[in-house]
Amino acid sequence: MSKAIILIIEQMVFLFLIIGLGFILRRWAIFNRAYMLLRKPDMESAKIYGWRTLAKFAYNVSFPALMLDKLGQKEWQPDYFPFLGELAKIAIVYLIVIVGLAFIIPQNKRFKPLTAAIANQGNTAFLGFPLIIGVMGNAFLPYAAMLSATMVILGNATSITVLGMAQGKCLPDMIKQTLRKVCFDPVILSCLIGGTISYFRMNENSLWPWIQFPASIIGWTATPFALLCIGSNMRFQKGNLNSVLVVTFLKLIIAPVVVLVCLRLFSELSPDLKLLVALLMSTPVAASMTVLTEKYSGDRESVIIASNAITL
Repeated sequence: MSKAIILIIEQMVFLFLIIGLGFILRRWAIFNRAYMLLRKPDMESAKIYGWRTLAKFAYNVSFPALMLDKLGQKEWQPDYFPFLGELAKIAIVYLIVIVGLAFIIPQNKRFKPLTAAIANQGNTAFLGFPLIIGVMGNAFLPYAAMLSATMVILGNATSITVLGMAQGKCLPDMIKQTLRKVCFDPVILSCLIGGTISYFRMNENSLWPWIQFPASIIGWTATPFALLCIGSNMRFQKGNLNSVLVVTFLKLIIAPVVVLVCLRLFSELSPDLKLLVALLMSTPVAASMTVLTEKYSGDRESVIIASNAITL
């Protein structure tokens, strides 16, 4: 077994230990009680909103701070734009294959749009960033951020379109919803700001340390908060077994195969960047999908069940 595989296994063990801690804390209701003391709602409300508040903080504050810090302080690399071009090709093929198979594979017709929406979204931020930091180091985080931003744009557009069509919504409304979600996504905005700072060498300005230092401190909270939230969302309950199996099959078998075939056939990326793309594109269901599907399909429980199965 190569050193790279051993390193990945070691890092995954550490990640799952923190995820397990989040699951235990949820069962003990420690964070729920803390939230109840701060806001003084009833315990049932604390169970719903306590961990969700932490998840929102991680996605809206911690991850943007991490991206601003890592992208802004790094000198702009000449391979960034070619890397984005390669990503776009891989992502388009990936989405077409995954969504197409979700509608072709036999299952309950009602679950097909939901399966297509879930299967195309990877957890490139909450689970992907800690994985890349642990396995490859901070030097590759800007590339991970660009991949995450690309998949947020293309993946969310695909999911909103599929779910909206299933609900009978018109195309112009879906385009507006997609643009609104993408334009105000905090991770994408932080990537754009950090990339602009790096490209125009604004990090050489005397004001940059005043921005970078607090961003780096807040960014350190991104990994533990994200993993704890994943663990807190773990629940074991009955669901539509056939649809869960289809989503799991698409995410754990088909998705990695499609990415590896794309990387092998028409990608000129370096071996390290190919490893980064393969790891991130094979991550479990995105945490944001629970919010997205709840808004566009109302079936949040099915997403949680499928997400738990794939993550485990």
